[in-house]
Amino acid sequence: MTIEDTRTLDLGVVFSEDFSWDPVAVDRRRGAAAGLRLLGAALDLAALAVASLLIAGTDAAVGWTFAVAGILLLYPTSRKGRLLPRVSETFFEVLARIGVAALVAAVVLIWTPEQGEALLEAALYAVPLVLLGRVVMFAAVRTARRAGVDVEDTLIIGAGPTGVGVATALCEHPEAGLAPIGFVDRFDDSDLPLPIVARPEHLEPALRELKVRHVVLAFGAASEEEVVQIVRRCNVHPVQYYSVPRFFELGVVNRDLADIDGFPLEPISQPGVVGGGWWLKRAFDVVVASTILVLALPVLGVTAVLVKLSSPGPVLFRQKRVGMNGELFEMLKFRTMVVNDDDSEWSVGNDDERITRVGRVLRPTHLDELPQLINVLRGDMSIVGPRPERPHHADRLTAEVDGYEHRHRVPVGITGLAQVHGYFGNTCIHSRVRLDNRYIENWSIWRDLMIGIRTLPSVFHRRR
Repeated sequence: MTIEDTRTLDLGVVFSEDFSWDPVAVDRRRGAAAGLRLLGAALDLAALAVASLLIAGTDAAVGWTFAVAGILLLYPTSRKGRLLPRVSETFFEVLARIGVAALVAAVVLIWTPEQGEALLEAALYAVPLVLLGRVVMFAAVRTARRAGVDVEDTLIIGAGPTGVGVATALCEHPEAGLAPIGFVDRFDDSDLPLPIVARPEHLEPALRELKVRHVVLAFGAASEEEVVQIVRRCNVHPVQYYSVPRFFELGVVNRDLADIDGFPLEPISQPGVVGGGWWLKRAFDVVVASTILVLALPVLGVTAVLVKLSSPGPVLFRQKRVGMNGELFEMLKFRTMVVNDDDSEWSVGNDDERITRVGRVLRPTHLDELPQLINVLRGDMSIVGPRPERPHHADRLTAEVDGYEHRHRVPVGITGLAQVHGYFGNTCIHSRVRLDNRYIENWSIWRDLMIGIRTLPSVFHRRR
């Protein structure tokens, strides 16, 4: 097969004539994979339920509160995208999360010494039971993968010796869960074990056409700089990338990496708010936003009256902002400035003469942002996420700031990692983007909780 033996599809991607692909099989395998994820959650829940029943005679409320807290904390870790899942890799993570579940249950129950003993007993039962469930789960995953279930079609960028070696290793070890279907390269070699699916510049439409979610970077003909730019353009797709470390032949690689028949694969972090994670985040948002709105009703009422009395005009200020996937929504704030037909300047200094007397109190304390909890309930925003910008600012920053567009892969938020580091308003945009992207690439519901807790102190230590 040569590069000339290709055809062009409607989406502009170039495929080889001898390349075949079954979209129905892809959907069927992903359905089976979803079933395995539910199995993992069910085993965790069963382990926690047994631990709770073992102490039910001591205090049933303690047991079931612990079980609920435990499953919420353990669910995101039951699979976590491991190529070769091993119980040894999850031991300390399970231990830490069960410990936190016990602390959460203690807080909910208003801890007493007697309940503390019961929670400690529940945690001691839960750790081995959860780990036993993980043994069963991981054995089921490996068995399913060897049978062709729970495997993901994978593209390999690079058809050189390393790429061919990785493809061969993955084909011989289906338990890794990656099934290579072709190479992406400019190579011209009829002896390749798999077809060249597309050139590097056609990676984005290839991902879209083939619904591929896993890509291995394995030293192709394209330069590293070119591959980096190509991959960045593809970040709108929920793809997990793996790279083969340079000089891996010398043995100087991280021992924690998955080793596929001598080829270490290092995962490159991608957005985590997908699938079950998205629903968990949404549930967190609804619960937190509803709770704060109810508790803050007196503050909201008094603030609304003061805003109305401070100057003529509406209580709420509405402005178009760019949300997830680049979609526009109307963000709400308490009005802090006199009514002006031109709302082009929102990020203004506290000495701006248009700011009302009430506004000079609301803006530094961020009380003007409380109405955004309504945006959260509507689904426009999240409690935690990158702060949204106005459309023309977003367009300009996308063109000027490397990596800015990545924020559109997740819901925008009232607060975020950049804010807890003191970056508000007109502070350094490059630092804000770096922190926002770090949050996106390492998302977890636990991180959302920690950022929420750290937000209040950060308001009083903001950077200039």
